[in-house]
Amino acid sequence: MYTYAFALPCRRHRIQQRRRAKRSRKRAVWTHERQEAQERSSVTVQVIHEAIRKQGDEELNRPAQALAWSGLAAGFSMGMSLVVEGLLQTHLPDTPWRPLVVRLGYPFGFLMVVGGRQQ
Repeated sequence: MYTYAFALPCRRHRIQQRRRAKRSRKRAVWTHERQEAQERSSVTVQVIHEAIRKQGDEELNRPAQALAWSGLAAGFSMGMSLVVEGLLQTHLPDTPWRPLVVRLGYPFGFLMVVGGRQQ
């Protein structure tokens, strides 16, 4: 009888220890995840500015001919806005919603320029 009485507190104590250990591991994971998120998102404005400035300098140091070809390609891509609007106007049925859908073709050229990194 006494053995059973002493075994309960010991068993209860072990269960509580396991729960505490589990909670502390969870806290450690949360702390680790928080630290990792902080490290990934802690880029300062100065770092971003320097990265953009450096990229701009690299673009400006390209030969004039390369810049001209890039500008021409971007211009043709922007012209796709007009082409897509025209295609939508031609191929959509004459309904009240057609002008709305046709106007959605306008940003197509911009998306081509940005997606093709022609800016």
